[in-house]
Amino acid sequence: MTSKQRAYLKSLAMTMDPILQIGKSSLTPEVTAARGKVRILTEVKNDTGTVRKVTVRHTVREEQSSCVVLRGEKGAELGAGEDSRVQADLPPLASPRLWSPAAPNMYRVTTELLDEKGKVLDRAENPLGFRTLELTADRGMLINGKPVYLQGA
Repeated sequence: MTSKQRAYLKSLAMTMDPILQIGKSSLTPEVTAARGKVRILTEVKNDTGTVRKVTVRHTVREEQSSCVVLRGEKGAELGAGEDSRVQADLPPLASPRLWSPAAPNMYRVTTELLDEKGKVLDRAENPLGFRTLELTADRGMLINGKPVYLQGA
């Protein structure tokens, strides 16, 4: 790399704007035959030097058809240099398509971080599946109430 290229890269690094960004997201689904609920805990980072108001928006789509089935959002105010967690409880989903080994129905959650004007600053996607898992002494392992038999090698 030439000295001119190094100087250019150094100048780029020095002029980068501080950012607001999404960290990890934790999805906690609950399901019954009638409805599914999702609680999403999203880490948000404010690497700027000012207090910022943001909105964390979640959109849940069926993975196969990309049809939107749920939406939710939550506002937050982040201090300068602050990391925070924003919790959103999405509205219940009526009759969710359950995941099982025979029918691996999945959803995709798109999480977006928006500034005060609604501009998308960052975006992340995570998989989501609804299912129940039970271990019983008499029936073994049950997924969505149905026995699943494991075979070893």
